[in-house]
Parts: sequence; structure tokens; C-alpha cells
Amino acid sequence: MSDYSPPHNPEAEAALLSCMIMDPTLVGLLGVNVDDFYAPRYRALYRAIEWLATNRKAVDETTIHARIQDAGDGDFVDMVLIAEVAACHSVTLHAAYYADIVQTLGRDRRTLAAMEHHQRAIMEGDEDERTESEDKLRQAMEPTTVDVLQPKARDQEYQRFLDEGGKQYLPVPLAKWGEQGGGLLVGGQTIIGARPNVGKTAFALFEALTLALEGVPVLFLSLEMSRLELHQRLMAQLSWIKGGYDSRISLTEIRRRQVSMESLRYWSAEVGKLPLYIEDRMTYLPRLLAKTRAMAYSHRIEVVIVDHVGKAVDSRFKGPSRERETIGAVSKGFFRVAKDLGVSSVLLSQLNREAEGKLPSLSHLRMSGDLEQDADAVILLYREKRDSTVAEFIMAKGRDEGVFRFQFGFLGSWLAVANLETSHPEMYP
Repeated sequence: MSDYSPPHNPEAEAALLSCMIMDPTLVGLLGVNVDDFYAPRYRALYRAIEWLATNRKAVDETTIHARIQDAGDGDFVDMVLIAEVAACHSVTLHAAYYADIVQTLGRDRRTLAAMEHHQRAIMEGDEDERTESEDKLRQAMEPTTVDVLQPKARDQEYQRFLDEGGKQYLPVPLAKWGEQGGGLLVGGQTIIGARPNVGKTAFALFEALTLALEGVPVLFLSLEMSRLELHQRLMAQLSWIKGGYDSRISLTEIRRRQVSMESLRYWSAEVGKLPLYIEDRMTYLPRLLAKTRAMAYSHRIEVVIVDHVGKAVDSRFKGPSRERETIGAVSKGFFRVAKDLGVSSVLLSQLNREAEGKLPSLSHLRMSGDLEQDADAVILLYREKRDSTVAEFIMAKGRDEGVFRFQFGFLGSWLAVANLETSHPEMYP
């Protein structure tokens, strides 16, 4: 094993770097990452070329050497190596071929390293480490080569998109949300923020129920409530949607067993028929991400809802900035899941105390910088009083629609969300 060398091709790495020196635009076109290079000297050389190209600087032997000295990589690269690589005279027309070799071998090395990590986690019996290693293994095996669609191929892809229904947004329970904001963006990230007891969990759960009734598989990651409590809430919400006025059962009635056993069993079974999956045993971020990816593959989930970002934990972060760094990691982690898998990510977030008793704004989001930056849409909810049946929906950030707001009904007995125009008038004195 001492003679073992991870898979790599120094000739292809040198040829690729030579092409980039001759044509620095290749840095952005080929999708190469510094980890794709095996030799430390070629990694250092790539970092220098990438920095110069990104900052629109001249790329030649002199500027590369100066940048390497500034970056402190002089121990790996000298002028002799730079001259040798620049003198390779590789054909830039073949750059994509060299990149494919380098990227494929880089992916192979990362996969082998992830497999070793996973094997150690299994042998040591560390469940959290095992879940994290599974996620790293999946990421390592993903292809890295950039696939740029040509115009004709892009047209064909869009034609297929139309033939399959052209679904860009997923259905939502409020008409004005759908009319003005489109709904939940497929492959996008939505933040729902509110102060405690305003009803953000109920709002998100009602959205999950709306989607499940349309046949859209949903994963609800509950970091706060148990799955049995959420199941009871869904029973009350579903009875409001599908039951007649006299056959509805409120959450209070369910909890106090003030309804017949037959009715409880009926509505529980109705909820059990829906493609709505609840996970309430995880708070460790790598496990949450791994679970989401696994469910996307095994159950074809199209939406993941996280309730809420402030409850996630990540042992990588320590000290006073731990909460901010963890929330940022949650945001970026699920942003990548949404983009990689084409699912809609919905993250629930607390608003800070400054939002108490007033209409909220983006600045009231806890650790708002990371959440706002990664979000395609930010929705803020507000109710003047805890027992109020009228709430405010504020689209504080959207794709193309801009900022808008409207009122909607919030029916506390059923934790139901309703359009004011079509709700029963007797519910609004």
C-alpha cells in the first residue's frame, strides 16, 4: 500500500494549465475546480491563473510568478515550472478534453477519500459521522464537467418542459400569492419569517397539505414539534378543507378527545393517504441534508420544508458566531439541494424582537444577510394579536414580481389559511 498513488494525470494537468495561459477565458468556461488538480504545484499554478483571469489581469509568465509570490505559494512553483508549463504548446481546441480527464480523476480521488471516511464512520459506529460521510460521498460522485446547452438543444429542452406541463411554480393555498408571486418556485428557495405564535409553522404545514392534495410529495423536517403533534394539526387542517362545516374537528377537540373515535380514525387515515413525509428526529445539519437528498431519490419529493433554521445544529461551528454561521450553512446547504435536485426549498425563520408589534421587514430576519442572499423569495407573516383571524402576507423579496402585501384569513381552531374573499363570513365578526 506504500506505493499506492491516487489516480491523477500530470501530463493532462500541465496541458490544461498551458491552455489556460494561452486563453484565460477557459478558466470560466470549463468548470474546473482547484481540487481537480492533484499535484500541489499545479494547484498553486491554477489558483494564480484563476485569480488573474477573474480580476481581468494579464496572464503570462511574469504576472503568474508575481501572483504566486503574493499568495505565498513560492515553495511550490518557481519560474522554471511556469516556463515549462507555458511551453507545453497544448492545443486550446483540446482544452475541454484535458479538462474532462482532470475533472474525472479529481472526482475519482474525492470519491475514494469519501469512501474511506464512510468506512471509518461505519467501523467506529458514529451515526452522525456516518450520515455526514454519506452526504459527502454523494457529492463526490456528482459529475463536475460544465454542460452548456447549445441554442437548439435548449429549445428542445424547453419543448419537453412544455409537453410535460411547463411547471415552473408549485400550487399555493392563497389566490393572491399565486396571482402576484407565482407560487413556490421549482428549484428555488423561499424563506417564511414571523415572530413566535404568529403561525408560521401552521402556514407552512397548510402549504404542505395543499401540495400533497395535488399529489406533490413533500418532506417536512420538523426541528421543533413531534410528528404526532404535526399529524394532529394536519387532521384539523384537512377536516377544514375537505369536511363540511358540521364535520370539521378543531385541534383543541382532537387534543381533548372531544370528538368520536370513529372521526379521529377517519381523519387520521385521510392524512395518512397523502404523500407528506415528516422527519422529527434530526437537528444535525449534515444529517438533514443527507436525509433530504435520500428522500429526493427514493420518494421523488418535490418540496422540502425546514421548521425552523434556528433549531439546526452543526458541530463545525463554535464560539459567539456559532448561530450566525449555522444559519448561513443551513441556507446555503438547502440552496444547493434546491438547485442540484430541482426541488423547492422552504426555510422557516424567526424574526428578531425588533419586529414585535409592527409590520416586519427584511431587516427583521434573524441573521438576515445569508438568508436573504440565498432566497429567491422572502415571505413575512404578521398578526396584530395572537387570537386575530386576519393576518398580513408580505412578499418582501421576489423574483420578478417585486414587493407586495395582502390580508388573508387565519382560522386558529383549524390552523387553516384562507382567502378572505371566499372564507365563511361567520368566522370573521
